[in-house]
Amino acid sequence: MKNYEQLLQHKELNFLLDTINEKNKNTLLLCHGRHHVINVVNRISYILETLNESSKIIELGKIAGLLHDIGCIEGKENHTLRSTKMSAKYLETLDLTEPEKKLILDAIRDHSKGENINSSIGAALIFADKTDSGKDRVLEFGKRNNYYLLGIEDVEFKIEQKNFILNYIVNEKFSLEIFEKESSKQIALSYKTAHYLGFELIIKINNKPI
Repeated sequence: MKNYEQLLQHKELNFLLDTINEKNKNTLLLCHGRHHVINVVNRISYILETLNESSKIIELGKIAGLLHDIGCIEGKENHTLRSTKMSAKYLETLDLTEPEKKLILDAIRDHSKGENINSSIGAALIFADKTDSGKDRVLEFGKRNNYYLLGIEDVEFKIEQKNFILNYIVNEKFSLEIFEKESSKQIALSYKTAHYLGFELIIKINNKPI
């Protein structure tokens, strides 16, 4: 994991991760900085470890998770392309082969739309990104119009046998109708990536399947 650890110490990257939200506070609704990317990294690691992937693949997945949203420093629109371009510079500082760099960059480039999933790294990144949707990710909590995540206290994730299980812990403000409407893209990509990885996805609300 020396490459991932090296990135964690990169001064410029740390500055980006710590300033993305503040620089875009008038346009970003959800965190795309350190809090989010560490959640994504941890979920990617859990998925790839469960798949018994090699330590190298797990490290590549964590690197992709760490870098996937850095393009948001210049705004959310087209951030995947910027993230890919910016990430290439950081990857040049690491001890990686060209095919390994390509796996990371392909995953980052595709993480928003999931149209060209070609590796477990890419699928794990998309799933981890789209399922990081608890209220602790909402920026300026309480200062904006009620967003549908306001009713989600937490999102628990575990893998049991061949199932990905997402359990949304919700409060009285939660509306299933609004949730399904507003998060339809995220839900569709969660199913798609779970299936790509060989799992079924089970979604629960307060421990009850929907």
